[in-house]
Amino acid sequence: PMKPRWYEERPRFVGVVAGSCNGGLEVVELFGGGASERAPRKNNSSSSSSSNNNAQPQKQAKQTQPAVCPRRLPLVQNLSEVDQLTPGTVVAVRVVQREGQKVVAELEEPLALPGSSVDASYAIACSFGLDPAFSSAVMAQVQEITARPGPETHSDLRDLTGVPFVTVDNKGTRDIDQAMHISRIAENGGYMTRYAVADACYYVKPGTPLFVEALKRSTSFYLPGLTVPMLPKELSEGVISLNEGQCRRAMVIEMTLDKMGKLTHSSAYRARIRSRRALTYDEVQQYHDGKESALMRQDFTETLDLLREVGELLSQDAFNRGVIQFQRSSVSVHAGEGPGSVFLVRGDHRLPCEKWNEQLSLLCNVVAATILLGNNANTDNLANLQGVWRVHGPPAESSLLVLEAYIKKLVAAHGMDPETSPLTWNKANESLPAYLERITHPCITADIERGAALCKIIHREATMTNAASELDTHPGQHFGLGAPVYTRFSSPMREILGIFIHKEVAELLGMQSPCDNGADERLRKDIIKGATRAKQIQSQITKAINRLAIDYVLESDLHWPPALRPLRSGVVQFVSKDKSRLFVQLDNPPVEVKVYLNALQTEEPAKRLEVDHTAVCVTNQAGDVVRVGDPILVRLVSGSSNADDKWILEPVRLPTSTKNIGKIPTLAPSPPAPAVVLGTPATAK
Repeated sequence: PMKPRWYEERPRFVGVVAGSCNGGLEVVELFGGGASERAPRKNNSSSSSSSNNNAQPQKQAKQTQPAVCPRRLPLVQNLSEVDQLTPGTVVAVRVVQREGQKVVAELEEPLALPGSSVDASYAIACSFGLDPAFSSAVMAQVQEITARPGPETHSDLRDLTGVPFVTVDNKGTRDIDQAMHISRIAENGGYMTRYAVADACYYVKPGTPLFVEALKRSTSFYLPGLTVPMLPKELSEGVISLNEGQCRRAMVIEMTLDKMGKLTHSSAYRARIRSRRALTYDEVQQYHDGKESALMRQDFTETLDLLREVGELLSQDAFNRGVIQFQRSSVSVHAGEGPGSVFLVRGDHRLPCEKWNEQLSLLCNVVAATILLGNNANTDNLANLQGVWRVHGPPAESSLLVLEAYIKKLVAAHGMDPETSPLTWNKANESLPAYLERITHPCITADIERGAALCKIIHREATMTNAASELDTHPGQHFGLGAPVYTRFSSPMREILGIFIHKEVAELLGMQSPCDNGADERLRKDIIKGATRAKQIQSQITKAINRLAIDYVLESDLHWPPALRPLRSGVVQFVSKDKSRLFVQLDNPPVEVKVYLNALQTEEPAKRLEVDHTAVCVTNQAGDVVRVGDPILVRLVSGSSNADDKWILEPVRLPTSTKNIGKIPTLAPSPPAPAVVLGTPATAK
C-alpha cells in the first residue's frame, strides 16, 4: 500500500488505546482533528454527575481545532506487552509499515493509565490542542543539530569553561535555562556577576521548521505529570540545556555591582561554559541553613555564599525604589500515581534562596531590556532593531483609595479602632510598600487576633490594585519591578519571546548578521501575538486543573449521607463584588472554594445569610456573623450536576456573634476614576 502523507509528516504521535471489532487493539490519535472532543476524564470512582466539569476548555478547543478525523491504526507489539494495555491507556506510538503489510502503530511506551490524574492532564492538553509530539520535519532538524560538533569547536565564543558556573532549579527540572557565577571584587568589595542563559536562538532560527513549530506553541505548557515542551526534549533537555558537566553555548549577561548592590557596568556576549553542579533550591537552602555540608569547599561555594549577599542587597534596593513585596502563598497541583489516582494539592512556600535567584534573573532581564534601547549600539545595527518590552503601569489612584477604605472596614469589623489600629493604612502618610512591609512583621501580627490571616488578606487585596502587564514594541516602565524598562530574556527554551529577544540582542551587538528588517517586523508582531495567546491558554489550563482538583476533593464527600458529610475548615478570604459569594480557602487541602449565598435554602428566615453594607461581614437575623478573615466550617450540600455546574457548600456554624463586632464606620464612596485624556499613554490591562 502507498504510504499516506501523514506517515511522512508525523511518524510519532500520542494516542489512546481502544478496542477493535476484530478483538485486537487499536490506537486513536489524541491530537489530530476531532480528537480534541475527548473530555478530561475522572478516576473510576468519580460521580457521573460531574460530566460537565470541563465543558469550558472543551468548548475552546472546538473553536481552534481543524475538522479532521484523527488517525486510527492497529496497535502491533509483542503479545505479552499488548496484554498489559487496557482500552483508555494513553500511549506513545511510532507509525511503521512492514513489508507487505498495511500501516500500523508500534508501541513505544505507555504514558498514562486510564482513570489516573496524568490521564486527565493528557485529556486537558488534548482539549486545547497541545501536542507533546513533533513533526518529522522538526525532528529531522533536531537530528541534524545533535549531530553537529559541540561548542568546543565554536570559534565565535569566549571560553569560560574554567569559570565554576552552577545552576539552581526546582527538583526534577531538566530544561535548564540559567547558570550563574558570582565573585567578590577585592578592590572595592563589589561583585562580579555572570548570568549565563542557554543560547537557544543559535539553534532555533527564523524560517526553519523548528522555529515555526516553536512560534506555533510560543511557550512550554505545564500540567501535573505532563509537560508539552516548546522545543523537543532532545534540545531543551539535551544540547541546549546547561546540564551539569557538559560544555554548552550561552548568552552571558555580565554585571558589575558595587558593595551596596548597585549596577555600575554591564555587557553581553556569547561564551562556552561548563556548569559544575545542577543544584536544587532545597539543597541550596539547606546549605545556607547549615544542613548541607557537602556543598562546602567546592569551586562554586563562593557563588552560593555571595548569592545570599547579592540577593538581599538587590531586594533592599527594590524596596527602596518602591517595589511592593507582596506576601504571596501559592498552591501547586501534582499528579498522583496509578489508576484511580487523584490530583494532590500542596501549599507552596518560596524559599529565601528562590527570592535571591529571582533578583538576579530580574536584573538580567532589566539589563537586556536596556541593551535593546540601543544607546551604545552601532547605528547600522540599530536601524534593524525590533525590540519587545514588557510594560506595566502604576495602579489607578481610585483603586488605592478603595483599598484604603476596605482596610478600615476590615479592621473595624474585627473590633479594632480604624484610627489607631496598626493594621490601618493611612495613604497620605505611608506608601503602600512601606505599609505592607510593616504589617508583615511578626511583632504586628502576633498581638492581633487572627493577625496573620488578616495580613495575608490585606496583601491579597493590595495585589488586586495592580493592572496587568503587556508586551509593547515601545519601551516603557515596569512599575511592579520598579524598572525603567524590562523584557523577557532569561527563559529562551520555554518562551519564544526569549529566543526572539536573544536574536535581537545578538544582532544589535554584532554577534550575528541581522535578518531582513521587514520580515523581522512582521515576525515581531507574530511573537507578541503568540506569547499573549500562550499566556491566556496556560491560564485556562490552570483553571481547568484547579477545577479538577476541587472535583476530586469534593466528589468523595458525595458518598456520605448529607448529615454525615465531613466538615471542612477554612478561612474566609473575601466577598464577591455582587455580594453573592464567599470565597473560602480550605485548610486541607489548600484550595479555594466558593459559598454561593443565593443557592442556600433555609426554612428559617432568621438563618438566611446576607452580606452587610461593609462587604466584609455576612450576618443573619439570629445575630450570627462571619467576617473576612474568620475561620469557618463548610459542608457539601450538592454536587456539580446542577444546571450551573456548581458545587454547593454551606457554612455549618458561623464563628461569632454580632455582639463581638466593633462599630464599622460609614465611609464616603471613593471618587470616580479620572477620565482618559486622548494622547496620554494607556494603562496596561
